[in-house]
Amino acid sequence: MTRNTKTILKRKEEANVKAITNVKEAISMQLKETKAVCSTEIAELKAEIAIFLVEKYNGVRSEKSKERSACMGMDKRDILETLSAGTTILFQVITDTSVSYNPSDGIFTVPVSGVYVFTWSASCGEGRWQDTELFVESIAYGYLKVNTVEKKYSESSMQTVVLAV
Repeated sequence: MTRNTKTILKRKEEANVKAITNVKEAISMQLKETKAVCSTEIAELKAEIAIFLVEKYNGVRSEKSKERSACMGMDKRDILETLSAGTTILFQVITDTSVSYNPSDGIFTVPVSGVYVFTWSASCGEGRWQDTELFVESIAYGYLKVNTVEKKYSESSMQTVVLAV
């Protein structure tokens, strides 16, 4: 190969490397621009959703009362008491501003259709286990397991389920 040919090939290789670098930079810039556009669109959508939820919530509030519906209960059972499978836990009601919880059957009936957040926790001592589920219309939507059978300490866990009902 002549020196001229080597020089031409070297220049072509350098030009190719430069072209590849330029393409990479262009792609990187395009990705940054796309990410910025997507981030802006996501922020706008979040704002629209927030406005929609506030408007919907305000509409529901005006249809009902000015109070927010809430129900809070607790089970004060002794930790050693055993529940059988399928047992509905009846709570001692602390707050029920919408009178939506029936303490005789353990059923919370939503006062207004909408989005509800259900949160519960369970704990058990060492060498024990506990499974709990949230049912809506006989369908399980949430599951919580606490297991200390092979452990030498107590354990607790918490579960949250968000449902449109």
